[in-house]
Amino acid sequence: VIVRLLGGMLMLAGALALHSAGDTLQYVFPAPALTDGSNGLTALYRAGQEQLASIGDTLSASAIAACSQGVSLSAQKGRNVTATVYAVGEGYFDVMHETLTDGRFVSGTEVARADSIIVIDEKTALTLFPGLEPVGQELTLGGVGYEVAGVIRGGQRTGEADAQRAYIPITAAGKNALAMQTGACVAKAVQSTGSAVLMEDTLRAWHPGGSFYSLSKLRMGAAMPLRWAILIAGVSLLLALLRRSNA
Repeated sequence: VIVRLLGGMLMLAGALALHSAGDTLQYVFPAPALTDGSNGLTALYRAGQEQLASIGDTLSASAIAACSQGVSLSAQKGRNVTATVYAVGEGYFDVMHETLTDGRFVSGTEVARADSIIVIDEKTALTLFPGLEPVGQELTLGGVGYEVAGVIRGGQRTGEADAQRAYIPITAAGKNALAMQTGACVAKAVQSTGSAVLMEDTLRAWHPGGSFYSLSKLRMGAAMPLRWAILIAGVSLLLALLRRSNA
């Protein structure tokens, strides 16, 4: 009975995995001149928010962000790391999951005030502040001091050139004229609303030349062999048990 139950559980787990949850959408566009000392990045953030608000009924969460890879973060005693830095707007962590281990995420209030605060990963914290509590410490990014507000678990993502990453308010990046390589709109779709098509059409009309992705489908595709293996293992186990019981 236990073995049959195990087989059924494996089969169910595989089937559920093949049809797993809601869609995370991302529209990425080049941003070579978003910051020019005139708050260009902040202006883009405000305009992007308006575009996402116009289709808000089809999205459960959304945010504007920008990204730059190969950025130097430094602290006292000559300690430094190279990281991928995300400049994020309000609601970003409602869409893109991170595990917070200390402190806090970038808040909507800090975005509104363009505070020079930063969230770093554990590896960066250990490198820049060995033996110290990282939250409350200061590091330098682009010649500007940022206070560490939080620490995340980290781990290099697909497509990132750097092993470390950090987050700052997108408005602080604009205020401090920190050059970004790409801009992005990220969102979680409401199921069965045609939100992916609507979001893509809306954002392409607003900011042409970008690339549209379903992150959920990309992740599901990467994990598909394992999901099929679980399903097949469950079916095979149940069939073997049936053959034994009929023998």
